[in-house]
Amino acid sequence: MGKSQKQESQQKEILRLSSLAESGQAEAQNVLAARLAQGYGVKTDIAGALYWYAQAVALGYTHAKWNAGTMLLAGEGLPAPRRDVGMLMIDQAARSGEPSACRFLAQCFAEGRFGKEVDTELAS
Repeated sequence: MGKSQKQESQQKEILRLSSLAESGQAEAQNVLAARLAQGYGVKTDIAGALYWYAQAVALGYTHAKWNAGTMLLAGEGLPAPRRDVGMLMIDQAARSGEPSACRFLAQCFAEGRFGKEVDTELAS
């Protein structure tokens, strides 16, 4: 596939995802947000990524909680990190069984990071 064909294919996929996201499909909102955050097939748009993650989070989509939480924790697209909200979202994602969120929280408890006290039981 040539460069222009690849770009055309990516543009069609973004349009498809945008349509699904706008119709309220949480998984499409999450995928679109990830693409916007990473600049995959589109120009990087952190504000757009946070918007679509928020839409998916509002629908209860667990993986979007993890994704948005990590962005907020890092302060991506914000004047300063929002560690309180980011950790809340990551905690919610972990409680829903999101594996990356679970591993991250375990590491926080192991190292006493992001407001978590060292707790070897919760770290394991």
